[in-house]
Amino acid sequence: MFHAAVLDLPFPPHSHPDRAPAARLHREWLERHEGLAGAVDAAVYDRWDVPRLAALTSPDCATGDLALAADLLGFYFLFDDGFDTGLGRAPARVAEVCTRLTALLHGDGPAPGAR
Repeated sequence: MFHAAVLDLPFPPHSHPDRAPAARLHREWLERHEGLAGAVDAAVYDRWDVPRLAALTSPDCATGDLALAADLLGFYFLFDDGFDTGLGRAPARVAEVCTRLTALLHGDGPAPGAR
């Protein structure tokens, strides 16, 4: 059985006040990237509350930057979870996925409409 760790922080939590607008922007981003969002059930993803995590880890940034932080965290979680399937046990396929991602990051990937 899983037991969550308890962290004792010596300071009070500080959260970004614009979590709701950032959560809306993050949801829109997820809808535009359905290949990522389809990696996990929507109800499960909602329970992760990625915008809240972003608000707690980036409490003093602009609202747009908070949405970007949520997008980045969401990408990390969803991309990682994609390898918890059979894909993670297929090194050649993992290499293909990572090669495509690296090409996108370096600007060598397909045009946005051709993905």
